[in-house]
Amino acid sequence: MQKYSIALCLIITALLAAGCQMTPKIDLEAEKAALLESDRAFSAFSVGNGAASAFQKYLAEDAIQFPSNGKPIHGNQAIFDAMIDGADCYTLKWEPQHAEVSATADLGWTWGRWTLAPADTSQSEQHGHYLNVWKKMDGSWRVLADIGSND
Repeated sequence: MQKYSIALCLIITALLAAGCQMTPKIDLEAEKAALLESDRAFSAFSVGNGAASAFQKYLAEDAIQFPSNGKPIHGNQAIFDAMIDGADCYTLKWEPQHAEVSATADLGWTWGRWTLAPADTSQSEQHGHYLNVWKKMDGSWRVLADIGSND
């Protein structure tokens, strides 16, 4: 009976060791850098193609937006529809300041500062902070929640 106990312990130890070796180590610093780069690309797309198009491209289908001066908006298409009216009247850009990712690197968040520049230069720019919650979907980061506040 003791032979079986020792053999069982050896088998369990071998399986655990093999399982540990099969799990790839996640480089969280590299994942944070990749998330920051995704947020910067999101902003660049906004400047080059308009905020509504950028949000449509980078937000998850079930995203929620908490605008500075309004009620929450649910869903990618509803967010796009709310942003497209008057989209050529402003340029929205932002600069992410920090990112964090989960231990599994499939969830993360970024925060930074945004600037809304009206096309009509007689109006003043608006500024604020934002927080975005991201989820990695099919290898790409997508925004689940967009939260903004005015200065």
